[in-house]
Amino acid sequence: MLKDVFTLNHFRGRLAHTGALPQLALLGLLSGLATGLVMVIFRFAIELPLEWLLGDPEAFEQLPWVLRGLLPLLGAGVIALILLPFPPSRRRVGVVYVLERLNFHQGYLHGRNAIIQFITGSIAIISGMPGGREGPAVHLGAAICSQLGQRIKVPNNTMRLMVGCGVAAAISASFNTPLAGVLFAMEVVLMEYTVNGFLPVMIASVTAAVMNYLLFSSDVAFIVPELQYRSLTELPFIMLLGVVLGALAAAFCKIVTLCQHLHHWPLSARLFCAGAVAGIAGIVAPQVMGIGYDTISDILQPHLLLSTLLIITVVKLVATAFCFGMGMPMGCIGPILFVGAAAGGALGVIANVGSHQPVGAIGFYAMLGMGSMMGATLQAPLAALTALLELTHNSNIIFPGMLAIVVANLTCTYVFKQKSLFWSLLLSSNQAQRQTPVSQALSRESVAAIMRRGVPLYPYKVSPELAHSMLDHNGLWYLISRDDVPVCLLSTNDLRAFVLAEHAPTQEEDTINLLAIPAIRKDVKAIAIQSTLKEAMDLFNQSGAEALYVTGWNGNIVGAFTRDDLTSYMNNQQTLL
Repeated sequence: MLKDVFTLNHFRGRLAHTGALPQLALLGLLSGLATGLVMVIFRFAIELPLEWLLGDPEAFEQLPWVLRGLLPLLGAGVIALILLPFPPSRRRVGVVYVLERLNFHQGYLHGRNAIIQFITGSIAIISGMPGGREGPAVHLGAAICSQLGQRIKVPNNTMRLMVGCGVAAAISASFNTPLAGVLFAMEVVLMEYTVNGFLPVMIASVTAAVMNYLLFSSDVAFIVPELQYRSLTELPFIMLLGVVLGALAAAFCKIVTLCQHLHHWPLSARLFCAGAVAGIAGIVAPQVMGIGYDTISDILQPHLLLSTLLIITVVKLVATAFCFGMGMPMGCIGPILFVGAAAGGALGVIANVGSHQPVGAIGFYAMLGMGSMMGATLQAPLAALTALLELTHNSNIIFPGMLAIVVANLTCTYVFKQKSLFWSLLLSSNQAQRQTPVSQALSRESVAAIMRRGVPLYPYKVSPELAHSMLDHNGLWYLISRDDVPVCLLSTNDLRAFVLAEHAPTQEEDTINLLAIPAIRKDVKAIAIQSTLKEAMDLFNQSGAEALYVTGWNGNIVGAFTRDDLTSYMNNQQTLL
């Protein structure tokens, strides 16, 4: 009936298939609105206290050196007091936690972890830790969309996309870079590109960007002057920049992973060490405290000396990598851009002083450094290049940006043997899981897409009269139960052959044992309707079952399918691939 089309069950049923673009578009819009609202609240939670404390949310430099040293220690102490009462599973926050939940829990993120991330992430930035708000923002965006999906009870294949929507919307709202947000979600989080995946993620990213623009229209992340390179004679300098930034990216990843090995230390000790390092960094180079967007703007203009650029490059890289690796609940994407801008700006100063040929402005090299550092550290070259284009609004950045980012990625990956930062952290905690193309295809499809609906359930002992009436079923299988628990699928054709045979029991006999008659039977296990075909394949392999019966949202049995059905689907996917 027409009214059934507008029910939540019909909506969920459509989401089980990869072709549910209207439903996915609606979820993308809702995800963008929810994430955009959370990003606004999170930003106010950071900026309002800092405006009260400093007058300007970025003006840590005006604090006396004693306060610059003590403020991070105080913040670390408060964060430790908040986290210590919780078990380790509730303390997990950030991008790595999001990737872990995607790999092993189909994108189901806990609301409590998100609340802890909101509070501790805000405190970390307010206290001057050398981190950014983008990492916590990614967690919050993914969590709010995951919670939305859990409330609606979407299938697991859709839950992954909703997490991707939250990630893209968070990056988009943080930098006003909607396309870079989409590519970041695809390259770093979802690690796949599909048409059905792009549409809702793009809608979410654009929606969050619009909300951010409506509330902060005159407030840009950093001021970018008009930039361009002068001639092809600059290409050696650009390639050199890529090599240097690739080496810095490798150093950043290495420090983080080395600190990750110290996670057997008590939490309070790790946070105290992080606070101490952040305090020392704040005394030596106050520009590295907090998010640092004002310093990036100064580098791009340019307003900083070469010596200052070199100092803040080293201090920001070491301090951020150490604090992040020790478990401080802050982001690292903003600091990565900071280090890239400072290092690129320093190379720009050297190029302008040492070259006899006309070269680009210092801000031009700073922008290339930002893209190179981001692309090499996160192994997300497309997202980095797109961020450059969206931040500069200048297509002249594309060619030199591509060259610098490619060289930086090659240097980090093949010269220094460093993987993506987040992937390295997953590997160090034994949480990494690579998926084959077929597994990715199975993760995008729900079990509802291949299950046989209307499979009738019967007890294993039936009367001859009931056995004859069972022959009216036109499907391939019956689901047979013992003590109200389904135990196997029974072939319809085999039951028909038995009942209609000359030696079959007569209707005067008491019962027919459907588990004893000569017939094809397949042992079954239960699987929820929101599960993906990837989960079904894993259940087949782990349990040894030959068939699965599907339970609906209310626990009722809504269908079943066999291993052969799944194998047929997989063979079809391999043919398409």
